[in-house]
Amino acid sequence: MMNFRAAGLTKTLLFSVLSIGFGSSFLYGFNIGVINTPQTVMGQWIRDIECRRTSIERSPRAATTTTTSIPVLHGNSTGNATAESANIWCRQLNEKQRQRMFKRNPKLNAIWTAVASVFCVGGLLGSLISNPIVRKFGRKGTLLLNNGTGIIAAILLATPYFLDSFELLMIGRFVAGLNGGITSAVAPLYMTEIPPMKLRGALGGFHQFFIVFAILIAQVLGHPALLGTPTRWPYLFGFGLIPCIFQLLTLPFCPESPKHLYLGRDKEAKAAKALKHLRGSQSFQTEMEEMRETKEDTQNDKRHYSILDLFRDPFFAAGHLHRYDHDRVGSRVGTWHRNLLLYLSIQICRNEQWNGRLRDHRNGSAVRGVDLHHCGVGGESRSTTSYADRTGRNVYLDRSFVGFYGFV
Repeated sequence: MMNFRAAGLTKTLLFSVLSIGFGSSFLYGFNIGVINTPQTVMGQWIRDIECRRTSIERSPRAATTTTTSIPVLHGNSTGNATAESANIWCRQLNEKQRQRMFKRNPKLNAIWTAVASVFCVGGLLGSLISNPIVRKFGRKGTLLLNNGTGIIAAILLATPYFLDSFELLMIGRFVAGLNGGITSAVAPLYMTEIPPMKLRGALGGFHQFFIVFAILIAQVLGHPALLGTPTRWPYLFGFGLIPCIFQLLTLPFCPESPKHLYLGRDKEAKAAKALKHLRGSQSFQTEMEEMRETKEDTQNDKRHYSILDLFRDPFFAAGHLHRYDHDRVGSRVGTWHRNLLLYLSIQICRNEQWNGRLRDHRNGSAVRGVDLHHCGVGGESRSTTSYADRTGRNVYLDRSFVGFYGFV
């Protein structure tokens, strides 16, 4: 069993990791999982909005421009289309029909698909713009600024119910994705740079742990017995304000990454001060010397690599091939599996072929299944870090892939 205190775990180090974990990683995971459970009640809310808009369009008062009203010619194609649209959106649905309303209504399905998937668009943009922001504001400063996008996203996601605007919900999901993209690029970087070598794997794994833990919390809070109701789901999305406020209150007391200060900004004195703050009474001169050697090697290496050089050089090409093999199996299988459970679990359990088997369980079965899945993933993400530290990352990944292929 590892002696964490002897390995370099201090109160400041643990405080910093928890501040980033709950303030950034947790919010990222929460925004991933929060959209799944209240899908039915939010779908009905979108139907109600479209019903009211359709009714206004059919009203002679809404059709009046100045003082002249446009007559509605009953029996023509326009009138039939309007009546059919009103029937799609305004017709009362029983419980069985609600389970299939996305399948029967293509526009509703398209709207919900946009609400769920625009998060990924924001995440892509956030990951692309994170590098210049980090260069200017640092790891800590970037995460502090990123709380602004988290707060804006929570407000945009909680207010559409009161403003009757699902378009605002899409904008909120995009901003939440922007927040998640920056978090996914910066939070694990900070978590792996501040611990000593012996704790780097264990504490660096907290990023993934907080993500899956937040997904679990989102599934639980989204249950119909709690916040997953037609009137309480806005408060479920407003829950995202709590991690942002927590980080704004705690992260200012955490030091900046010493590696960023020294290697990125050439501020040796500030890097030594931050490292002393993180290590406490323990000696940190060895780590300072390692950073000096790294900086000297970087300065002495005058070669400039282009993107093509990274594939032409045999050393880098072999590394890319090895990494591609890991990413192809680990990332695609793991991410695909997780996202399938998140975005499709409720929908799968509402499929016509499942209705008879799950009639007495409905959403609860899917939610409990996803909750158990993320309990397992969360425990796995913490238990494997010590094993990876003992065996090495490459050996650990290779053994896990052998086990995966053998199981398949």
